[in-house]
Amino acid sequence: MCMIRFACLCIILALCACSDYPRDPEDSLSRAHQHGLRVGVSHDPPFVDLSGREPAGIEVDWIRRFAAARHMQVEWVVDGHDALMLELLDFRLQLVAGGHHRESPWKDVSWSLPVRIATADGLVERRFALPPGENAWQLVVDRQLHADARALANGAAR
Repeated sequence: MCMIRFACLCIILALCACSDYPRDPEDSLSRAHQHGLRVGVSHDPPFVDLSGREPAGIEVDWIRRFAAARHMQVEWVVDGHDALMLELLDFRLQLVAGGHHRESPWKDVSWSLPVRIATADGLVERRFALPPGENAWQLVVDRQLHADARALANGAAR
């Protein structure tokens, strides 16, 4: 009987210790809400088009809708892909769009859920780079990508 009580106590204590998961050790989600969503973009049409005054493209449109639904302001950081990935690793960005290749050498970042996006050339699998270990932030991004997956694949999410 004493062993059963001890086991129950251990289970209760373990469950209480898990209340703050998933966590963001660097507070990416709360920083995006408080100070704006910092998004790195590199030219990669039709997903990210930097030829105009403002970023445009399929992924840029999705990011704008994602941020607006959460009352976040977007701060676009335009640079080369490698420079943006270094900023992401230093937690100065919450997301990087454009320029990713299937065989990316960037193994230390986190990657969003892959989604298929309709283009003039057919469906293309894409994903966003996210800061490593920011699990609460990644969960928010992945849930929205999952919710929008059908619209992105049908080209209706533009």
